Amino acid sequence: MTGEQIYERLPRLIARHPLARRELSYSSLDDLQHDLYLVLLSKNRFAHFAETGMTDAEIERQIYTIELKNLLLARLRWELPESFRLARRISRLIQTSKAFKRFDTHEDASRPHRRAAVRLYGLAEWELEKQSRNAVEMKESALLVSPVQRDTRTVGCTGDVQIVITNIELEKLIVRVFKAIDSPASLSSLRSLVLSRLPVMDIYLVSMGGGSEDQEDKMEFDLPDKREFHALSLPAFNILCLNPTSNPRSNA
Repeated sequence: MTGEQIYERLPRLIARHPLARRELSYSSLDDLQHDLYLVLLSKNRFAHFAETGMTDAEIERQIYTIELKNLLLARLRWELPESFRLARRISRLIQTSKAFKRFDTHEDASRPHRRAAVRLYGLAEWELEKQSRNAVEMKESALLVSPVQRDTRTVGCTGDVQIVITNIELEKLIVRVFKAIDSPASLSSLRSLVLSRLPVMDIYLVSMGGGSEDQEDKMEFDLPDKREFHALSLPAFNILCLNPTSNPRSNA
């Protein structure tokens, strides 16, 4: 497969990827296609594909599972840093804490391996036969859980990252969410439900200038200058420059 053929197949791979759904609501498919192609080009992946004699299916699988996934995760980490960190902490706690367990381990072993995001989890005290509720009911039930207060203590070598919530309190919050929805749920759904009860602050940079000609619907901002302003005559301005401590109005 040539580089041009790979470039033409990238949109199909991007559109299929679950991590691209949110990104495509902010970026165009063409932008993601160009960015992914530049990543492959900068890492000399095309030469690697040719040297190893990989088939077209193997090339697509490697791009989809490695290069595209890494690109989308990097963009999420940059655009939503706090949500990204908390989502990973929630996933780690649900998968490792003894307070929770999987509810789809009894399924047929011959079925394909399930992605972590769609695996079902619930409280360890629940029976494996417990039925799942639909997403709308779980979302409404999760709203009954009170939001937690933000822990503003800072961590990290630069001291600019806030804890938001400790792991102990986060595990307690996950338990409260489970008891409120009273149902096993997929890992991706649980992340959304728990994040909705957290005081997450992700900063978005908003342009304060006018939009370009092709962005007629873009909102423009005109920030007022509220500083006090006194008009000075030219002689008074000269006196102020020569003697900053003088009162220009008394000398004018």
